[in-house]
Amino acid sequence: MKKLILVASLCIVAAVLAPIASASAEKGSCALEGKATFTPNLKFEPKKEVVYTFTSEGPGNVCVRENGTEAKAEATVTGKGNVGCKEGVSDEPGTGTLKLGSEAAKSFNFTFTANGPIVKFETTGEVKAKGAAPFAGDNEGVKK
Repeated sequence: MKKLILVASLCIVAAVLAPIASASAEKGSCALEGKATFTPNLKFEPKKEVVYTFTSEGPGNVCVRENGTEAKAEATVTGKGNVGCKEGVSDEPGTGTLKLGSEAAKSFNFTFTANGPIVKFETTGEVKAKGAAPFAGDNEGVKK
């Protein structure tokens, strides 16, 4: 069971690597790493009403603005989905925040679909982003 949880955790971590645009028309991209949790623990087949949370952690969390300037980034996401290691979809938009440096945090809604190792996601609200990210490409986390 531990391996399944770690594999699924990687999908949420990968999902937040994306180009972003804020409501103030600022554009850029972010690379975020952190910890994802799922309650109850994931199974291979999707299960309804799984609560997921993500909190960025570590020194490498950064956003690069379109003009090339970097800012330390902090992000959180929480929501519910019909989620398993095989596939998943958000039941309703989750909620999140993104804070760049000393600026005020911006809020967003987070939706996703996952099929095998690919997670497609979109954020709306004060932070707009779309993307697709592979997960479980790094087996190091799965081995632990």
